[in-house]
Order: sequence, then structure tokens, then C-alpha cells
Amino acid sequence: MGALKENLATFGALLFGLFIATKFTLGYMEIGAMLMIAIVVYVVLMPSYQWYDASKAEIATFAKLPPTVTAYKRIPASGVFTAETIPKGLLTRHNTKPEVFGEINVTKGELLFELLEGTYERVLLSPSKKGIVLPQQWHKVTPRKKDTEMFIRFYAEDGAPYGNDSEDKNKKSFG
Repeated sequence: MGALKENLATFGALLFGLFIATKFTLGYMEIGAMLMIAIVVYVVLMPSYQWYDASKAEIATFAKLPPTVTAYKRIPASGVFTAETIPKGLLTRHNTKPEVFGEINVTKGELLFELLEGTYERVLLSPSKKGIVLPQQWHKVTPRKKDTEMFIRFYAEDGAPYGNDSEDKNKKSFG
């Protein structure tokens, strides 16, 4: 909501400045036309701005895994990653493989989960709130507390090429 208020305030200031600047040189018809142009420009350009929409962000944390998938891999294999041991690849933009879902589990602390495609979403994960990553979805995570601990479980359809734990996985993506 803070970003929305901030952007509306910026837009309001822009319109007010435009009105004052043109009031003394143009008639009211020209001012109205300029305001309409400003509104159209704002409406066209603002959808590309990365809004934080909490109602849409909740979708990421409450998404359900399809009932037809089964867990095939966990990282780390045992134990958890801490804020200091989370692999750098998870902290930067990465994605899951085709047909692979990820389930981010925080066991302690908080982890910021950012979906980086489509509608930009930022969700704070905790022990009571898991994050679901869809196949090939670009995302990253950031620990928000020093005591954060987490692990990831990967799921695939039965019979999918990643449904086993072979070592020939693509090293640039996880899962």
C-alpha cells in the first residue's frame, strides 16, 4: 500500500505542476487536454512499474502442489541451510526445471521470496508460510534474519525426466 500511495502522490504532484505551469499560458480547454494526455501516459507506463500487490502475492504462498506430483529431491539432502550457508545460486535470479515444482520451507526465521516474472511478487516466508515455485518460474530468496534456516523440496509428475535423483541435472537451475 505504501508504494501505491507514493505513486499516487507523485502523480498528483505532476498534475498539479502541469496545471500551474499551463494556467497562465493556456485556456482551460488546453489544460484539460494536457491533463488527459498525462493520465493516458501514466496509465500506459505504470503497468510496467513493479507494483507490490499483497493480494496477488498471497497466491505464491498459498499455491497448492498438484496432487499428481511426488517429492524426488531435497536440498540440502539432510539438515537445513542457514543464512550464511544458503547457496549463492538461490540468492540470485534462478528458476526450476520444466515439470518441476519447488516447495520452500523455512524452519526458523524469515525468508524473502521474490517471484521475478509476470506480476512481481515479494512474500515473506516463515515456518508457518511455505513458498511454492512453479516449473521454470524465475525467482530468488533472501534471508531476512540472521537465524534463518530453510530447505527446499522438489516435486515432479510421476514419470517426468526429473523424477529421480540422477546427477546429470542442469547445474544452472535448481531441481
